[in-house]
Amino acid sequence: MNQLTDQELKTLREAEDILFSHIEYGMNNVFDNAFCELHKAINTYMEHRALSKSIYKKAKEVIK
Repeated sequence: MNQLTDQELKTLREAEDILFSHIEYGMNNVFDNAFCELHKAINTYMEHRALSKSIYKKAKEVIK
């Protein structure tokens, strides 16, 4: 999977904010579900991105 550009990530964050503004807690509507799934996906992506940078830095140090 290719990394997202900063603009793509910004667009996803904006979509997350829009969905968040339409949440009606306890109603279990499409906006609630979409927000939850997008929020989880962004967080997972950011964790993987941070992990890959960390692994790259460690590998670079080992090679030196």
